[in-house]
This record gives sequence, C-alpha cells and structure tokens, in this order.
Amino acid sequence: MTQSIDEKYRNIRMWMADGGIEIGYCDSGYTNVTARVVDDGGVVWETEETFTSLEAVLDAIEAAIADWCKQTGIEWRDD
Repeated sequence: MTQSIDEKYRNIRMWMADGGIEIGYCDSGYTNVTARVVDDGGVVWETEETFTSLEAVLDAIEAAIADWCKQTGIEWRDD
C-alpha cells in the first residue's frame, strides 16, 4: 500500500502549522541555500546541497525536522 503524501511527510505537515519551509535556490551573498526550515526563532535547518528531485529535497527536509524534534524533545500529536 502506498503512503499518502501526508503520511510520508508527517513532520513537514505538522511543521507547517507554526513554521515555514523554503525550497529553491537563494544566493544571499553569504550562502547558496537550496532549502531552509524556519520557525519564529529563525533558521532551524538549511542546506546548500543540490537535489535531483522534489522528492529528494522533501525527504531531506522531513529528516531534518525529525532530527530537530528529537533534539528538542518535541513530539507531534495528531488532533
């Protein structure tokens, strides 16, 4: 059985309630960011990695949010 996009990217789905995700090349003069995860406190994660597909960048973002949640003790609750 194939997972829905909401199931596969649960952390992204939950993150979007209070945070933001930026995807796309940004040459700020300081860094060449291709993806970024932000919250009210600022940048939580960003990368300069070049991705070969949208799925690859979403997988990286999903993993980054999962790592951040683990480090900060955040556990999502589906309401």
